[in-house]
Amino acid sequence: MEAYTFPIKVAILTVPILIYMAFIPYCIFQYRKHGFISKYRSFMHVAFIFYIISAFYLVVLPLPPQDFVPKFIIRPQLQPFNFIGDFIKEYRSLISGGYKPIFAVIKNRGFWQVAFNIILLTPLGFFLKYAYNKNFKKTLMIVFCTSLFFELTQLTGIFGIYKYAYRLFDVDDLILNTSGGIIGYYLVPIVSKILPDVSKIDSKYKEKLTISYTRRAIAFFIDSFIIDMLFSFLKNDRIISFVFILYIVLCLYITNGYTIGKKLVKIKVINETKDRLKIIQILKRYLWLIILSLFNYLSKLNFQEYYLAFLVLIYFIVIFMVGIMIMKGLFNKEKKLFYEKFSHTYEINSFKH
Repeated sequence: MEAYTFPIKVAILTVPILIYMAFIPYCIFQYRKHGFISKYRSFMHVAFIFYIISAFYLVVLPLPPQDFVPKFIIRPQLQPFNFIGDFIKEYRSLISGGYKPIFAVIKNRGFWQVAFNIILLTPLGFFLKYAYNKNFKKTLMIVFCTSLFFELTQLTGIFGIYKYAYRLFDVDDLILNTSGGIIGYYLVPIVSKILPDVSKIDSKYKEKLTISYTRRAIAFFIDSFIIDMLFSFLKNDRIISFVFILYIVLCLYITNGYTIGKKLVKIKVINETKDRLKIIQILKRYLWLIILSLFNYLSKLNFQEYYLAFLVLIYFIVIFMVGIMIMKGLFNKEKKLFYEKFSHTYEINSFKH
């Protein structure tokens, strides 16, 4: 049992790390493809990632020490349906040992090996049909190639990590894995009756035209990351913050509503009259950031202690006030923040089908 639970435990530890690393690229992809992020679709993607990693780990883990790997080439098992003979042979042995037929099946290692190989890729066939709307030919090809990849991983000692193969390449595994994927494909019409229709998520999602705070934060992070990378040679946070503001203002004005970050996540800043953005509107929109950057710059200059204490106090008061106004905006049903009301600008979803 440990041979099955250990790989799943490793997958539980691995998946959160992968999700963390892929979070922003995933969000960008979803915003550009669908115009919003569906919680159900995201759940399906996470479930799929967890499944496919677990399946891979079940095939390759636990890794044996190099000293335990056979110092000879393991010959691949290339005879199709060899598992039938193995099952019958062990079944007869158990029957002759006094086991009843049902227990001779349950105790039969060949039975559980066949069951495992079928079940291993059954979810893959299901996911490909249900979550990704693949037809039968594509599903069959992907399932077969996945099984072949698993077998080649074992045959090559994880592509050269081990000098020799530490597990057997078995053509029966290809047959059974692929059969399991086909079963998963045909399970979809039965099981999908109790599951949401993934193909209709886009048309039913009412909030796809609204701009979430997560989406705004991702755009802001992308823009700040770009400036940090381009101007890291300055090695001066005070100057970089002003460069960032200049970048935001110029990008919004030149492109009439976009920065690189906003463009990537399909956000556009417009004014209430929906005509061209004016410089004064952009400056008013980011006045809070200008003030914070200015106080941050002044607080790091060589002032006398009482002037410095006063500036730091003002700086934290401004941060506190901005935080309060942002929190207030979070509970605003219109999702309009204070700087949007002040500048008469707001953000729209620029996604187009």
